[in-house]
Amino acid sequence: MEFKSEELIERELEIALELLKNRSFSHIAGRFGISKKILKAHIRNMMQKLHTENMEGLKKIIKVKMEGEGKIF
Repeated sequence: MEFKSEELIERELEIALELLKNRSFSHIAGRFGISKKILKAHIRNMMQKLHTENMEGLKKIIKVKMEGEGKIF
């Protein structure tokens, strides 16, 4: 499955990278200057777009898709 840039917006991609680094929600929200509520909304949107229902599934999908594109974490 090809990772299409239109699947996730830029901010979601940035958040995805932080999630793969196992950063806490507080850390990620602070880094981007957003509330944890907004962060959770981004994560919910990513889960819907990538058809997964939990955080571990989200991380696996993102990692596989980014590795397929040659992106390094």
